[in-house]
Amino acid sequence: MTTVTVAPRHSFGVMRNRDFAVFWAAALVSNSGTWMQTIAVPFVLFEITHHSTTWLGIGAFMAFFPALAIGPLAGSLADRVSRKRILLATQSTLMIFAFGLWGVWIAGLATPGLIIVLLFFSGLATGVNIAAWQSFVPQLVPSGQLIDAVRLNSMQFVAARAFGPAVAGLVLEAWGAGACFLLNAVTYVLV
Repeated sequence: MTTVTVAPRHSFGVMRNRDFAVFWAAALVSNSGTWMQTIAVPFVLFEITHHSTTWLGIGAFMAFFPALAIGPLAGSLADRVSRKRILLATQSTLMIFAFGLWGVWIAGLATPGLIIVLLFFSGLATGVNIAAWQSFVPQLVPSGQLIDAVRLNSMQFVAARAFGPAVAGLVLEAWGAGACFLLNAVTYVLV
């Protein structure tokens, strides 16, 4: 009687696909940068409004609600237009808004209203980006590796959610909010 041993299957085999591996690594760094900004913005709002929790709430709402609201339209767009083009456009737009936050902060021009406007438009771009992002991953791997790619893509988002705030705390302490905004802007170049 012959016994056949099958090697255990693991998700990391999908990383042999060069395009997916590059996209995954760039996304990990870029999403960590986004979480750095997500931590720095409330810090900045809290400081410039003299500890107003109302502005913190408005900032959080404007950072996330536009993405939720535009989601259905963004999904339809991702079905009709090249996802790669959408990602390039949204990543460039998000980079511009991150540089905008950095610029107004280091120039001393930051006001709660200006930050909220930047967050609103950044939230819209994020909503379009997310829809294209999720539907782009299947284009990078063969269909037999799709589950593994989706699993690793989810792991990348969770890892960024852990790394980004941790690094943001260190950067805020050492160099301030401007460095968080600048680092986030630079990470968009990778994707």
